[in-house]
Amino acid sequence: MGQKVSKRSFDLLDDVLTDAQDKAIIDSTQKKDVLAQVEVRKGLDFIRVLVSFGAILIGLGVILFIAGNWQAISNPFKVVIIVTALGLSMGASYVTEKDRPLTSQALLYLSVLIFGAGLFLIDLAYNFNLDPFVLNFVWALAALLLSSVYKDVILFIFAHVLAFVFLVTGFEENVFAYAIPLLGVLFAGNYYFGFRKIVTFGSLLLAQVFLLYTFDFFDLDPIYISFIFLGEGLILYNFKHQLNFEIFQFIGIATAGVAAFSLTFRNLWEDLTFIDNGSFYAIPFSIAFTVYLFTLVSKKQITPLIIISAFILRFYFDTFYEFLPRSLFFILGGFIVLGMGIYIERYRHEEVDDEAH
Repeated sequence: MGQKVSKRSFDLLDDVLTDAQDKAIIDSTQKKDVLAQVEVRKGLDFIRVLVSFGAILIGLGVILFIAGNWQAISNPFKVVIIVTALGLSMGASYVTEKDRPLTSQALLYLSVLIFGAGLFLIDLAYNFNLDPFVLNFVWALAALLLSSVYKDVILFIFAHVLAFVFLVTGFEENVFAYAIPLLGVLFAGNYYFGFRKIVTFGSLLLAQVFLLYTFDFFDLDPIYISFIFLGEGLILYNFKHQLNFEIFQFIGIATAGVAAFSLTFRNLWEDLTFIDNGSFYAIPFSIAFTVYLFTLVSKKQITPLIIISAFILRFYFDTFYEFLPRSLFFILGGFIVLGMGIYIERYRHEEVDDEAH
C-alpha cells in the first residue's frame, strides 16, 4: 500500500508526471510506477457523517431521557440500564462491522458517548463525589482503547478533546500523574495512525495547554510564561525534522505569535520590579518581532502575515481609541480589517499558484 496523500497532492503529482511524460522525460510505465507509490487519503464521506450524526443524536436523546427520569429510577436499575445500553451499542457495532462498516462506526461513537455519560450518572447516583478530571480521564482512556482496537482516528481525536476537558476541569498536583502518561500515549498515537496531520496538530495543541496550566499552577509570572512560550514556539518553528514539520511550524509560529502579542503590552513588562517604563521595552520588542515576521512573509508564509495584522490592529486600537471620534475610529478600523483580509486572501491565492507551478 502506498503512502497516503490528499486528493489535491495526488492531482498535483499526476499533473507534474503527465507534463514530464509529454516532454519525454519519463514514459507511461514510469508514471504508473510512481503513482502506485501513493494512495489518495479518503476525505469526509457524506454517509459516514450522516450516520455518525444520527448516532450522536440518538445517544444524546437516550442520555437526556435517562437523566430526566434519573431520580425515579433505583440505583441498581440505573447501572443495569447503562450497562445494557452500552452492551447493545457495542454488540450492534461488532455485528455490523463487516456488512455495514459506516453504521458500525456510528454505533461505536454512540458507545463512547454512553460510556462517558454513564460514568457521570453513576457517580451522581451513588454520591462517589469523584473529581471531574478523574471521570474525564477514564473516559479519555476508554476512547483511546477503542480507537486503538478499531484504529479509528476520529475516536483518537475525540480522546484529545476529552484530554483537554480533563486538563481544564481541575488542574491540581494530582493531575500530573495522570496527564504526563496520557500525553505520552497521545503523542505515540502519531506513529500508530501513520503520522496523520490532524493527530499531530491535536497532540501539539494539547501539549501547549498542559504547559500553560502547569506554569499557572506554579504561579509563574506572566512575563516569564510569555518568554518561555516565545522561545518554545520559535524552536518548534525552526527545528527541522520529518514528522509533519509544517504542523510543527504552524503551532510554533502561532505560539510564538501569541506570546509576542502579550509582550507588546507595557504593563506586562512592568511586572518586573526593575522596569519602570514598560513602553521602553515593549515598543522595540514589537518592532523587532514584526521585522522577523516580515522575513518569514518574504518566504511565502501566510501565518506570520496574520500575526502582523493582529499587531497592527492592537496598536491601532491602543493609539487612536482615545483620540478619534468613535464613528471615525470604527470606520477606519473596518477599512484596515477589510484591507488586510483582501491582502491576505490575495497572498494566499498567490501561494497556491506558486505551489501549482
